[in-house]
Amino acid sequence: MAVWHRRAGKDEVTLDAERTLALKDPGTYWHCFPEQKQARKAIWNGVDGKTGKRRIFQAFPEQIISRMQDDDMFIELKKEYCGGKTSTWQMIGSDRYDSTVGSGPKGITYSEWALSNPSAWAYHSPMIRESGGYAAFITTPRGNNHAKTMADRAKRNSKAWFFEQLSITETRALPEEVLKEALEEYQDLYGLELGQAFFDQEYHCSWSGAMVGAYWGAEMFRAERQGRIRRQPVSWSHPIHCVMDLGKAVNNPLWFFQVINGIPYVIDFFRPDSEDLDDWLLWIEDHGYN
Repeated sequence: MAVWHRRAGKDEVTLDAERTLALKDPGTYWHCFPEQKQARKAIWNGVDGKTGKRRIFQAFPEQIISRMQDDDMFIELKKEYCGGKTSTWQMIGSDRYDSTVGSGPKGITYSEWALSNPSAWAYHSPMIRESGGYAAFITTPRGNNHAKTMADRAKRNSKAWFFEQLSITETRALPEEVLKEALEEYQDLYGLELGQAFFDQEYHCSWSGAMVGAYWGAEMFRAERQGRIRRQPVSWSHPIHCVMDLGKAVNNPLWFFQVINGIPYVIDFFRPDSEDLDDWLLWIEDHGYN
């Protein structure tokens, strides 16, 4: 999993890897965008602004291509470059993941994973496990969603996963004046706080999210930047207060907080599965919050 900032070259790196692997270890390889139409626009028909060449031919030079199918965004490589074996590569979309049938791929790259349908990996993972292949997830954060969950798993399981998170300060891929202009544009559009949130999401890989219309989005982002979102120990010598947004089951969140020296501290959160009030009270009692 690679969590890289915007314009860091995520697709270029993985496309090069896919070509190299397809030549060395022939088989089926897929490059999956959130939507199939995005794949066509960004890669299949996309033109590199620096070279003026189609991006697909920069990754797969025409001299190694045996056959192309434009409708399916499918490429078959010449056997002479693949040790006499058949090797194919195709662009797909997570919005149509259930249409990917047939022989299991040896490798899948999920581009913009944070914006993709996570059901695609649930559907594809048995194929990858059967073929003993790999899956690569490349993304820029989009809040605390399935990509954040997967990033946390990747960081915990270094034996099965490679994980890397790179911000613009680490890659220095863009000059300071360009970044300054980008920040100013975000702030012109969304205001100082939310504009900064968008900038940090896109270029500093912040997971806090920049959600337009979120009532407390800017405040939550500021709290994260200031280090105020962290594990908060319970002070058992102070009262514990509970507030509920009354509803049913998952629509009834419970928040627990304390006020110490005039400062509120949120210490816990509970979103019940059951609709039985007695179950909620039992959870509260088990945690000592009665």
